[in-house]
Amino acid sequence: MADDVKQEQTAQEVDYKAEYEKAKSLLSKANSEAADYKRQLQAKMSDDEKAKAELESREEYYKSLEKENSSIKISKELAFIGDEKLVDTLAGKFVDGDTLGAIKEMAKYVKTLKENTIKEVKAELMRTNPTPAPAQSGSTVTKEQFDKMTYTERVNFSNNYPDEYKKFTN
Repeated sequence: MADDVKQEQTAQEVDYKAEYEKAKSLLSKANSEAADYKRQLQAKMSDDEKAKAELESREEYYKSLEKENSSIKISKELAFIGDEKLVDTLAGKFVDGDTLGAIKEMAKYVKTLKENTIKEVKAELMRTNPTPAPAQSGSTVTKEQFDKMTYTERVNFSNNYPDEYKKFTN
């Protein structure tokens, strides 16, 4: 009887060991499958993330192309200004939406242009208008020289030397 019990215990132990090994292999297989699914999910997520990053990159590139295109169009419209640096500055400010900054830049340019124009006009007037002769106590103009004077020269002479002018005109 003892041998029968022993054989039965041994048979049960073998069955338990077989079931344990079977369960262990099923658990290992399930863990392996879960790990595979997890890797696939992570790979899928990284593909989605890659696609999202690619989409963001393309959107950013498209926006930069739009900005560049707008800048070129604005620069073309402002080319009449003639100052390439100013045109680029203004175009950049308009494209960035800084209209107030662009207006300030234009105001500075107009002010500078006005000041330079005034300087140029003054210089031209100084160059083309003769300086008046210094006042002399007496003129050394002769009657023949007076007779050869133009109307403008005679007016100037009469203003500068009224007494002598009266001598020649009486």
